[in-house]
Amino acid sequence: MKNAFYSDRDSTCSLKERSAVRSLAIFAVLVSLPLAPQYWHQLFGQHVAIFQVLFDLVNYVPNILPTPQWGLASFSSLFAIAFFALAGGTVWANLDRRGENDSDLYNAARLLLQYKLAFALLSYGIVKFFPLQFPHITLSDLNTNYGDFLPWKIYYLTNSAAAAGYQRTLGAFEVVSGILLLWRRFSSIGAVVAAGALVDIVLVNFAYQIGDHVYATLLLLIAVIILTNDAHRLFDLLILRRAARADHFHSRLSDYSQRKFSVAVHAFVIAFFVIYAVATYASYRNRDWPSSGVAGLASSEGLYDVKEFSVNDNIIPYSIVDPVRWQNVVFERWNTLSIRSNRPLVLQVARPNLGSNNIRDYEVAGNGGRHFFSYTFDGHTLHLSGRNDPGAAMTLTYQRNADGQIVLDGRDEHGNMLHAVLEKINKTYLLNEGRRKPLTIY
Repeated sequence: MKNAFYSDRDSTCSLKERSAVRSLAIFAVLVSLPLAPQYWHQLFGQHVAIFQVLFDLVNYVPNILPTPQWGLASFSSLFAIAFFALAGGTVWANLDRRGENDSDLYNAARLLLQYKLAFALLSYGIVKFFPLQFPHITLSDLNTNYGDFLPWKIYYLTNSAAAAGYQRTLGAFEVVSGILLLWRRFSSIGAVVAAGALVDIVLVNFAYQIGDHVYATLLLLIAVIILTNDAHRLFDLLILRRAARADHFHSRLSDYSQRKFSVAVHAFVIAFFVIYAVATYASYRNRDWPSSGVAGLASSEGLYDVKEFSVNDNIIPYSIVDPVRWQNVVFERWNTLSIRSNRPLVLQVARPNLGSNNIRDYEVAGNGGRHFFSYTFDGHTLHLSGRNDPGAAMTLTYQRNADGQIVLDGRDEHGNMLHAVLEKINKTYLLNEGRRKPLTIY
């Protein structure tokens, strides 16, 4: 049975052209459809929020070879896919020299790539409307030295701090281009908008070492492939300023069947992204991103100077180089406590995947200046578990003095006795004050 997609392209193609069309079709399938069974097992075996499952589903990244994070070798899987597509397309073209379905095959492959790009842009655009991709800056971030952040974390925090709807504007470009790509008559316009946004995204990934450079490059390549269909027409119209021949597309389906097919496809896409948007918003609201959603110690949020500190009854004076002495402590609104000290730090280098179940590591990742702990409390006892180093743990009793100080006593994972007196610093952050208010520090 013939394919439902047909254009007025010349059905007589050279062997090289037939090879190119079939290579494109193989490439489109390999980069768009996750064919490995282990991918589906991993996807639905995560036991995470529906938003994260949907995000992983529409942002499938083909990894057919084990690849390093950085360097030219990180593109190994894409190079392998390109090789398989070219080899497979060449063999296929030589076995089928009639080429009767070349136009159908080309349009089907292009449509698959359009939907791959549209779904990716729509999904990332939606997560920018609800700041999941660039979460709010935390107190721990505000009290970490600039030089103690990895480049990707600086980029994320900069976008988080931006005002005037900057995040949502970025998301709007991605959503608009994604919507345009869903309709063939607007697909070239959508590809132009997408390519403009993706050039910046690719450069940012390389400049700030974000870690999505392979996927961003793949999406940019797809946008360029979609544009090649109208490249000569756009060149004639915009550069040479002469009449350009329109691209006529005809469906083999009847008008009624074509309308039914179009309505069914677009209804599915709209329903999918309505569910995705609702799930994204629910994930954002339920977690107060990037918090854990678990309330911390009442009336403790803030930055604290460590006025007194001792280990095994040995008083350690304030020092920024001592490997044991605490310098300051931050209590977040949720159950996270972070400590500034010169103790060796186990640094999480990679950015947590937005669609994975380790996104709660975002506040820890990329921060080389603080030791993070999650804690539970009962009565007057805090039970701290290390976030940078899972082996780190402390059990501390706490009490509040009349002057507002918090006194901590207990033991660490090695059995050492700890004593610390924390004094809250009523610090004002210029980031929250803005330029139109009287500014004071401390």
